[in-house]
Amino acid sequence: MSLYLSRLALNLRSASVRRDLRDVQQLHRTVMAQFDEGAGNRAAQRVLFRLESGSDTVPRLLIQSAQRPRWTLEERYALHPPETKDIEVALAAIAQGQRLRFRLRANPTKRSSAPERANAPRLPLTSWDDRASWLARKLAGAGARLVDSSLDAASQPRDRGRANGHRVTIWPVRFEGLLIVEDPEALRAAIVTGIGPARAYGNGLLSVAPAR
Repeated sequence: MSLYLSRLALNLRSASVRRDLRDVQQLHRTVMAQFDEGAGNRAAQRVLFRLESGSDTVPRLLIQSAQRPRWTLEERYALHPPETKDIEVALAAIAQGQRLRFRLRANPTKRSSAPERANAPRLPLTSWDDRASWLARKLAGAGARLVDSSLDAASQPRDRGRANGHRVTIWPVRFEGLLIVEDPEALRAAIVTGIGPARAYGNGLLSVAPAR
């Protein structure tokens, strides 16, 4: 199965871009509109995405997917034509013991009550220690050992929207750091499927690159 990574530099003069940056559900709709509806839902198409800010303050959208996007964006939505590449070869090259730099935008949370209650609301983890422990646990489950990390987090919830009639509020945290691969297959699976909750709203995309 191929896996694609696409990059878009967003045009802040576009009303649609400004709308999507204000509303996480609208951004989700825009991303999913780039794929054939008959191919299944977001999880079936392995769609993950992440917003990033470059040094030039231009917001960038990364989209990872099992299907190559068909690009039905409005003409002024992106500053340049989207760039798409197949990353399957790079994914297959991940090896045990390899040191990798990583970046992950995630929504670290915990259940507010007994874990057996599947509908229990999630509460954000707000301390550095809790977030670092959450990250170490998630990476361990993904076949990697955390060596070093830093985070960049908003003090207030930045992402809001409505989904299925309910308010969506997310406390995003961007983790960066270094990991060591202990189980390549598990790490590849985590890269494909994502890490943590709220993956439909721009969280969970784990990016890795060889450490220099």
